[in-house]
Amino acid sequence: AGLSYTGRSPISWDAMTGLDISSYANKACVHVQHSGGGPCKLDGYRIDKFDELVKAICEKKDFESPFKADDETNAST
Repeated sequence: AGLSYTGRSPISWDAMTGLDISSYANKACVHVQHSGGGPCKLDGYRIDKFDELVKAICEKKDFESPFKADDETNAST
């Protein structure tokens, strides 16, 4: 149905408008942008299955992945 995150209202797949990955390289976090309010921060240091969660969002919504360079590097080895 979408993204449920402790302390926040659920974000439906339809409401997700983008994924801000600009903080991933320095802070290991991404922000889910959505039409229901301010962005939802996903912190890679606090979420156990962060990589799987972000990959699922990117695949479902066709958003740019912060792991793209890593995935391409792993595919070529």
